[in-house]
Amino acid sequence: MAKIKFQNGDIRENGALLGKVRNDEIRDKMGTLLGKTKNDEIRDRIGALIGKVKDGYVYSKMGARLGRVDDYMIADMQHEKDVNIVACYHFLVKKFL
Repeated sequence: MAKIKFQNGDIRENGALLGKVRNDEIRDKMGTLLGKTKNDEIRDRIGALIGKVKDGYVYSKMGARLGRVDDYMIADMQHEKDVNIVACYHFLVKKFL
């Protein structure tokens, strides 16, 4: 099973860089912007809303509850903003929004 971890803004899978989260922006390993977070909203690279995080739950852009933030936790990322945790999971691990 893949081991995905967070360290110093980097998301790595078995040591290989998947992407980075800095200043509420999620970028792939090449530095290409994948998405942004602001005010508990997750937006794609062009600014279209794709999901929200509120009170520990993740919602689609249509408002359907998709699960808890804990369901999308990446190892060692527990001290980051909930919205950034979910956005990193979506953009770098598995698209679900």
